[in-house]
Amino acid sequence: MADMNQILYTAQPTVEGSCVGQPTSLYVGDSSSAVANNLTPLENAQVHGILNVALDNYDPGFQTNGYLLNFSKVGLCDTGPRPGSSKKNDPATMIKAVQAVDQLLAAAASEDSPQVLVHCWSGGSRSVTIAALWIAQRLQYEPASGQTRFMTAINMVRKCRQLGFGNPYDSSQPYTPYDPSDPDASGTPGNPYPDGKPMAAVFDMAQSIDESQEIPVGTGPAPSWDEPGTCPESTS
Repeated sequence: MADMNQILYTAQPTVEGSCVGQPTSLYVGDSSSAVANNLTPLENAQVHGILNVALDNYDPGFQTNGYLLNFSKVGLCDTGPRPGSSKKNDPATMIKAVQAVDQLLAAAASEDSPQVLVHCWSGGSRSVTIAALWIAQRLQYEPASGQTRFMTAINMVRKCRQLGFGNPYDSSQPYTPYDPSDPDASGTPGNPYPDGKPMAAVFDMAQSIDESQEIPVGTGPAPSWDEPGTCPESTS
């Protein structure tokens, strides 16, 4: 069964986020939502573009039978540097992923209310981050009181996915807002990013991007779905 959720927003965000209101043109899910032989859930959701933001390559396995469905991939690491590792994401790759959403939507502009599915492996960090960054940038989302624009957007997406912090990939637990001041959930220096906690370094990099620049709208064809993913060594 496809694990994906439509991301909705309200004009008046709350600190806890919201999953009621108007559609954003985005669905967020895990790899099972994109790797399947059943096209019906995607057709029903009017998904005409799939963006894989995991490093893994996969065979989509779809027989589209004339249904417009474009695939793209911009592979991201699932975390910032952990103890013993210096690998991290390149901000340019995260920007490229946001622009790929634009490109997939443009490629399906002839369809009625086209949607893009953004997915990673478990649908808990990378896909959530890119969806939130796209929302913050493209919808000029107003921040909730005491939050940045990106924090408000990512809490909204996480609430739609029902993600808590005990296990960021377990949708059966209570939703917990992202709070960068929480030492167990922040990307502050020295935090070891323990297993079972959200991959907050991905969140923090996206927030830094959102605070520092307006990302140009992506144009032209989206990146190929089978291009290799990269996770470079940190130079900082």
